[in-house]
Amino acid sequence: MRHRVFLIVGILLHILIFTQSLLPADLSAGQSGFIVDALHPIILSMGIQLDIVTFSFFIRKLAHFTEYFLLAMFWYLIYLKYFNELKLIVIVLMHGLLTAIIDETIQLFVDRRSGAVMDVLIDFSGVLVAVLLMHFVIYHRKRITYENL
Repeated sequence: MRHRVFLIVGILLHILIFTQSLLPADLSAGQSGFIVDALHPIILSMGIQLDIVTFSFFIRKLAHFTEYFLLAMFWYLIYLKYFNELKLIVIVLMHGLLTAIIDETIQLFVDRRSGAVMDVLIDFSGVLVAVLLMHFVIYHRKRITYENL
């Protein structure tokens, strides 16, 4: 049952990523602008002097990293059932990289959007961090379990 839930969430994350790529520039900017407008005053009240343009840039890039981090976590859990340790890591990394490339390629065909190699690298860094974290947690947990037997 859990595996089906992971699979559904993994597919939904793909749908989210690709539908976001299909949004025209003004709609995409409006979504992140809403978050920036809500969080920027909080950042300023904390004494962090960060202009809104720079803050907006960080929020957009953090969104890239986060969505791919989550994507990799769920696909790691999905593929865990089918592949051994090394194949699992390679498959999830390839899955994430291919998704990032497709994502940025889609944007080349959307009004006032562009695909960026930098965004692929940011996306892939989210995948890489998730894979390393998942690998450490799952295999470290297994090792502890085996030591307690």
